[in-house]
Amino acid sequence: MQILDVAHLQPGKTFQHPLFHTTGRKLLAANTQLTRDHISALLRSGVEKVFMAESARDVLEFGEGPVKLLAVADLILGHTAETDLLTPDGAIIVQQNEQIEEHHIAALKDSGIDYVIVRPPADIEGLRATLHDLSRLVVGRVESQIRRGEYLRAPEAVSPLLDSIPRNSASNMLNLASVQVMRRRLSSRLQPVFGQLETGKSPNFQTLIDVADDLIDLMRTEPRQFSQLALMTARREDYLPDHALSVSVLSMAIATHMKLAHDLVREVIVGALLFDVGMLLVPKRIRTGSATLSELDRRRVHEHPIYSLTMMEQIPGLSPVPRIMGYQHHERLNGKGYPAAAAGELISEFSRVVSVADIYAATTNPRAYKSQKLPYNAVEELVHMAHKGFLDARVIKAFLAAIVLFPVGSWVLLSNNTQAQVVGANATRIDRPLVRPMLGASLGDSMVDLSLPEYGHIKITRAVPVPRTMVDALAAV
Repeated sequence: MQILDVAHLQPGKTFQHPLFHTTGRKLLAANTQLTRDHISALLRSGVEKVFMAESARDVLEFGEGPVKLLAVADLILGHTAETDLLTPDGAIIVQQNEQIEEHHIAALKDSGIDYVIVRPPADIEGLRATLHDLSRLVVGRVESQIRRGEYLRAPEAVSPLLDSIPRNSASNMLNLASVQVMRRRLSSRLQPVFGQLETGKSPNFQTLIDVADDLIDLMRTEPRQFSQLALMTARREDYLPDHALSVSVLSMAIATHMKLAHDLVREVIVGALLFDVGMLLVPKRIRTGSATLSELDRRRVHEHPIYSLTMMEQIPGLSPVPRIMGYQHHERLNGKGYPAAAAGELISEFSRVVSVADIYAATTNPRAYKSQKLPYNAVEELVHMAHKGFLDARVIKAFLAAIVLFPVGSWVLLSNNTQAQVVGANATRIDRPLVRPMLGASLGDSMVDLSLPEYGHIKITRAVPVPRTMVDALAAV
């Protein structure tokens, strides 16, 4: 460990270990290049010394005053923290006066952490202004890139990823159980990444790249059934890896139909996997509650894109594209979004993509405080939002090309009075997808391609809710 005098720090210098506050809170991640603004922010908030160390515990063992370690095994779900609880890596895992939630304990265990650090409230108070100033520097850097027009638009691709996707796949239909297993395997690979970000560790960036590449490979081999992965399986409410996976699949499909190059589609996927990680710092009572939010709680919701951005600082090798996506995913073209009320050309093309995917994935998933929409109705809402100037019409057009008018996983009533599930798309006839009709109280084995001449007499009359018997079957998978 090394104690550093802030007044003597030099801009441009980097440190191999993080810099910590005297309370044990991590101020700057390892290998962050110091700027004059960093140094000024520290001095302005009264920080005279910082500690370069491998962990917060090294700092705390050196300092004076009471330090209490609380075993993770002794944390009580639902218990209200009397003061901030810090991880050994210097992250505030639970804020003062907030409840200990299931994802807090899971993140600690996934990260191999067996204790948290308890500091008296007085020790923490002086730290908040410092953390706020440092986070504003991260925001300022991204805002500068945005004002300069950097990383906002995709260059025209010489070889778009779409060109490598078969238009008429004859592949076998993936059954629901296989898709569910595949989805759970992918989300289980994401869970440790989110746990590490939440606890202040630097996750393995290669994990995100590998997941992105696996999704691209799956789209190449199963293009007609690919969106089953996002739309046709039961999703766990308020579980970030599940939502991130849905949004990444949809974002990839949109970006592909916008004719982005392979490498840029991969960056969009990574951004969609990470964009909402800041919601881990927003208490569940705010995330899922139906009550009117206080001004303070509303501000926390509006700042969660900033939380996402600052958490991404922990990921070495992450490009600006995912960072901007995380920061801008709640911005709207007409300037009525947050956190910066950006409008028009100041919103990146990639942020526009993840915004559409996020809205669709959220509105079609059951939530405690809001009923889910039928996929068809969710599509209608997105189109309406584009007409009103909230969303990009070009992105909506690509979205419709990717998931079609009746999305995979949705249910429809056919003109022969049979209910059927949409299981595949037809790129040339978005109103005539591949369906699997009900046979009695369950799905039949046969599939009907409504685009074929022999089925020209059968039409889709309307979208319908999932049949009750199939809701029970989905829950059992």
